[in-house]
Amino acid sequence: MDSVYANSRVILSTVASGEYKGSQYKGNSTKVQEREVISPKWTKVLLTLLGFSLVFALGGLCALWMLYNHNLADFESLNEQHIMVSKQLEAQEINSTALKKQFNDLTARYNTLREWLSFSDAQSCNLSVDGWIACRGKLYLFNADKLNWSSSRDVCVSKGADLVTITSRSEQDFLVFKIKVTHWIGLNDLDTEGHWVWVNNQTLKDTGVQFWFNEEPRQPDNWRVEDPSGENCASLGDHNGNFQSWFDASCKTKKKFICEKKYFNVSVSDQDHNATGEGNYKQQFDELHNQLEETLRNLNILNHSTGCALCSVHWIHFGGKCYYFSTVKMNWTQSRDHCVTLGGHLVIINSQAELDFLTSKVKVTHWIGLNDLDTEGHWFWVNNQPPNNSVEFWIKRENGVREPDNWTKGHPAGEDCASLGHPAGETDFWTDAFCFQEKRFVCEAAAVV
Repeated sequence: MDSVYANSRVILSTVASGEYKGSQYKGNSTKVQEREVISPKWTKVLLTLLGFSLVFALGGLCALWMLYNHNLADFESLNEQHIMVSKQLEAQEINSTALKKQFNDLTARYNTLREWLSFSDAQSCNLSVDGWIACRGKLYLFNADKLNWSSSRDVCVSKGADLVTITSRSEQDFLVFKIKVTHWIGLNDLDTEGHWVWVNNQTLKDTGVQFWFNEEPRQPDNWRVEDPSGENCASLGDHNGNFQSWFDASCKTKKKFICEKKYFNVSVSDQDHNATGEGNYKQQFDELHNQLEETLRNLNILNHSTGCALCSVHWIHFGGKCYYFSTVKMNWTQSRDHCVTLGGHLVIINSQAELDFLTSKVKVTHWIGLNDLDTEGHWFWVNNQPPNNSVEFWIKRENGVREPDNWTKGHPAGEDCASLGHPAGETDFWTDAFCFQEKRFVCEAAAVV
C-alpha cells in the first residue's frame, strides 16, 4: 500500500513535473515567436534608415561634385583671366619700354635742338630780321643813335620792344661780343636809390645774375659830381672799354642802346623730364613732342625769313646739310650706328661739289655710307639708294686697276664697305675696304631750315 502510494506520488510528481515543463516550453515558444515577429520590424526600420542615409550620402556626394565642378570652372575662368592680365601687363611693359625709348630719343633730339639755340657760340649764325639780331627766342636791336636813357627806352617801346633785360651769363656774353662801345641797358634805380630794377619790374634777385664792375671804383657808386641827382641808370660797358661789366651812369648821358623783344618761345623748361615715374612717360612724351614740334616750326619760320640754316655744335654747314667729321675711329657698322645716334647717317655723296667740300675737310681716310654687304657688287647707300653713275668717284689707277676690287687677301669675305680716300693719304676718291677696319667717319644730317 505504501509502495503503491509511493509510486502514485512518483507518477503524480512526474506528471506534475511534465506539465510544468510543458507549460514552460509553451511559454518559451511564445517568447521566441514574439522575438521572431519583432526582429523583422527592426530590420525594416534599420534598412529604411540605412537607405535614407545612403540617399543623403549620395546627395551629398552629388552636391560636392557639383560644387567641385563649379569651383573648377571658377578656377579655370580665374586662371584664364590671370593669363589675360599677365599678357596685358607684359604688353604694357613692352609698350612702356618702347615709349621710354622713344621718350629718351625725343629728349636727345630736343637737347640737340637746345644746343643749336645756345648762346655759347655767339660767333655762329647771327640771324638778322629787319636789322634785329635773333638769338634764342629774342630779337636784339643795337641802335647806333646816342640818346639819354629815357629817350632810348621810348625808342625801344615804339618798336614794340624795351631796353634789354639780361638774365644769364650766356646772354651777357652774347651782348658783350656784339658791342664796341658802351650801351644803355634796361636796369635802373630811379624809384628807390640802391634798389635796382629792370624795365620789366624784375629785380636782380629775380634774375639771379649781376655783372657790376668790381674793381675800383666799384659799381654802382652813384657818383654825383657831374649830375647832383646821381647815377640811376645802368649801361653795359664804360668809356674805358670795360664792356664785360655794368656801370651806373647819369640817366642824362647820351649813349647807344640795346632794344629787346621776344620773337618766338624756344626757351627750355628746367623740368627734369626723367624725374617722374614710368607711368607718366606718355604724358611727358606728348608734352615734349609738342614742344619740339613747335620749336622746329618757329625755327623754320625764322630760317626761311633769314636764309640761314642751323647746324648743331661741332657740325659744319654746307649746301643745306650739316656734316660731322669724327675724331675717333670705328669700324663701318659702328660708324653707321654712331651717326644714327647723333641724329644723322653716314654721308651720302651726290655731287662733285659735295665731294670737294668733304675732301677739303679731311686729311685721312674716312668711312662713307656706301656698301655692298647684301649682294657682292651691288653697292647701295645707307638710304638704300644706289649711287648715281654720273657721280661715282671710285679711284682709277694708272695701271688699269680700279676700285672697287673686292680684295680678299687674308679675308675671304672681301671688301664690302666704301671709304673716302686711301690710307696712303689721297682723299679725293672712293675705295672699298674691309668693313672691320677702324677709320674715322663722316656723318650727315639735314640742316634745320
